[in-house]
Amino acid sequence: MVPLPAERHAGANSAHHVIPVEVWKEEQSFFNDIGIGKDMNSAFNGINFPGSASAMKQDAGKGMDIFHSSNHHNYSDILRRRIARVE
Repeated sequence: MVPLPAERHAGANSAHHVIPVEVWKEEQSFFNDIGIGKDMNSAFNGINFPGSASAMKQDAGKGMDIFHSSNHHNYSDILRRRIARVE
């Protein structure tokens, strides 16, 4: 994932896109149609959570039971299906 414009790392946490760059680019025309096409790196499409399993275990996310993995194909597929339902 491409870092958001704000500081990427906050301790053991990392900023990540809610809608991954790959999905956003595939669905660019949809996002343009709904008026948010230029907002991929906006704060509303960002989340800050532990960047690794070890950071999560150290409670960097303050109770978040999730961490970022570069492999998020399942998550991206869910988003693609949800976007297709809206289109």
